[in-house]
Amino acid sequence: MQHTIAIQGEFIELFRLLKLARLVETGGQAKELIRMETVRLGGAVVHELRKKIRPGDIVSCGEDTLVVTLKV
Repeated sequence: MQHTIAIQGEFIELFRLLKLARLVETGGQAKELIRMETVRLGGAVVHELRKKIRPGDIVSCGEDTLVVTLKV
């Protein structure tokens, strides 16, 4: 399922994005998803918990796709 997530500012850290999108409840759960190599940025596996995600980026996790936009 595709979701559009609007963020404020230049970027959001990956674990915070996963929490904002309600794919996880805690940073620990986000860390576990990343360790399991289930999180991708633009199709490439992400290994960094605090990876900077910017408007225009597309993050996928399992069947969920997050399209990041800038909050107006």
